[in-house]
Amino acid sequence: MEIAAALVGAIATAAATTAASKLTTLIGNRHCEATVKEKAQFIKDEVRFINSLIKSMPKELGLSPLQTQCIVQLSRLACEIEDCVDLFHTGKTNTLTYDIDRLKTKSLEMRERIHTYLEIEKKMVPIGTDRLVEDHRRLLGTSHWGVERASQWAAAVPQELRDLLDDSNHRFWVDKNFNCLLYLCLFPPNQDVSTKPLMRRWVAEGLVDGANVAAENLRFFIDKSIIRSIHTSNNGEVETCQSTSQMHACISEKSKSQNFVLVCDGAARITELAEARRLSVHPPANGIPELNLPDDLPRLRTLAVFPADEANPDRYEAALDFFRYKVLRVLDLKKCAPLSEQRLKDIIIKHPQFLMKYLSINLGNINELPRSIMELNQLETLDLSGTASETVTVHKEVLLLPKLKHLLGKFQLNIMESNPLKSHSGLRDFLTNKSTLETLEGFVTGTRYGFQALMSLMKCLRIVKIWCKSDASQANLDILSSAIRKFIRRGTDEPHCGRSLSVDFEACLRGFMNEIDPVTAGILASLQLHGKLSQFPPFVAGLSVIEELCLCSTGLSWEVIQNGLIMVKGLKYLRLVEDNLVHFDMPPKADHLRSIERISIVSSRRLDITIPDEELPLLVSLQILCQALDVSPATANIQINHMNKLEKITLHHQLASGIRTKWEEGTSGHPNKPVLSFIKGP
Repeated sequence: MEIAAALVGAIATAAATTAASKLTTLIGNRHCEATVKEKAQFIKDEVRFINSLIKSMPKELGLSPLQTQCIVQLSRLACEIEDCVDLFHTGKTNTLTYDIDRLKTKSLEMRERIHTYLEIEKKMVPIGTDRLVEDHRRLLGTSHWGVERASQWAAAVPQELRDLLDDSNHRFWVDKNFNCLLYLCLFPPNQDVSTKPLMRRWVAEGLVDGANVAAENLRFFIDKSIIRSIHTSNNGEVETCQSTSQMHACISEKSKSQNFVLVCDGAARITELAEARRLSVHPPANGIPELNLPDDLPRLRTLAVFPADEANPDRYEAALDFFRYKVLRVLDLKKCAPLSEQRLKDIIIKHPQFLMKYLSINLGNINELPRSIMELNQLETLDLSGTASETVTVHKEVLLLPKLKHLLGKFQLNIMESNPLKSHSGLRDFLTNKSTLETLEGFVTGTRYGFQALMSLMKCLRIVKIWCKSDASQANLDILSSAIRKFIRRGTDEPHCGRSLSVDFEACLRGFMNEIDPVTAGILASLQLHGKLSQFPPFVAGLSVIEELCLCSTGLSWEVIQNGLIMVKGLKYLRLVEDNLVHFDMPPKADHLRSIERISIVSSRRLDITIPDEELPLLVSLQILCQALDVSPATANIQINHMNKLEKITLHHQLASGIRTKWEEGTSGHPNKPVLSFIKGP
């Protein structure tokens, strides 16, 4: 199948389907006037018909420039429909009747334009290609930048993408999800892209229907070598990914021709940027004094700024004039200099971005988020994790955001809200029955009333990170202990939800971790504990299932740890960042440890390791970051040849040369030839 022709449906169908869905929602809104509903149904029918016209266009010349531009225009129309309907549902516009009339006119004009093209192309197919291209441009009134030759683009398509597009089994998938690949053009070439924020952006942009689909798409891209995994965590999850240079160049060309993502590095023309839906700003370290941006960018949905390391903030100050934007869904300024209080007010109050779903900013020394954040009631992700301030204070309003799913940073409640459940009568009901918060990474527990008292009410919580301060009161620690038990108990009722708990109690002098009572048949997908322990926590020993366990600076010996896990099943990943292990030996026939697939041991002291033959048969990854390691596959202490699934071994980069050589020899002699790498230790 011809590459470019395969993408006609990919972009046009996705845009038209989304537009039709939005119009259906509008038509079903009981608060919408009957005349508006009637016009919305008309536009819906027109969009469906326009899409079918584009699909039926003759392909004698491959994907013609006009077909490309028709797709662009249909996508623009669909985006305007989305903006119109979404603004109506937020209650932030009083111009719905005018907007619907305008969209109706535009859909009729587009339909007539395509009809005219069909008649012209029937007569002009025998005419030379250059003549036809010029007539296409004249007919559409488009500038040269948006016209591409399908054959030229197809020649640059990497083989991995060709294989995907040519496979009839994957055509439907391409139609539905190709825009997810184009979205990678937002990031600078050769930059590692964090997978979790990427998937959350896909959801915020409406490119996928939920987090599960986003995860499936990412796995598909990686499995098909469309994008490559750059860094994989020790539990096997891909943390960062990247497109190859050839793939990035290929999708960037396609993205620009479809007006999907435009890059502003000082060289782009204002006429191009004015039509941008997604803008990626790359301020250079030297060169232009400021960005050359249009006065108004009312169609922009995504703004991401990736300054060069030495770039002066003045070089991208123009991008932070939020009066330019009306329908932003995604704003990523995490890589920028800290945001000023005035800019924060601009986003929330002065030029509020009512459709914002993903907000990632660096607050610098701003240590409190204003109550007015509630104006951004479409927020799904609020990421303040790059903020320099130790803790960001928030008000209860942030918890009342109706669509918030991911709250990232280090938060505490305002001290004036000693008990928000009493001061706000609807907060308990909202958190219990309406809150959508899934990720809370995370909050601090100290002397003041805080998140620990509200955590138990949040039934959608799946991922929680907690810091216990040195001044944490016993009363608050008791509340936190109860909240942790309830969180684990809900995991028993929902075993497939993958609950993750991380507690950093290094600064806390009280031994409250030992006071958390075990939960009958408790289940956790991931547990991370950081801080001194006098014994293996009873609540951990009482878990029936745990897949991932990370212990850091607990001071426990390996004997205590492995005995504490004797009743726990399903352990797949074990990470120990401990200096007091002394030795790590796998006991023979230890059934509770045989399910381990990945081990990571980090120690600054000498460490003896013993893994007898036939132990750890499922091990895929072995990481030992210990400079004083003196055991290798050449000794009797550790045997790796029986590990039939072993794929990766990671060791300290300053390992003694003799031991290093023995590991290299042992790895080369392994049937799987696992990848051996040496990285910097702690």
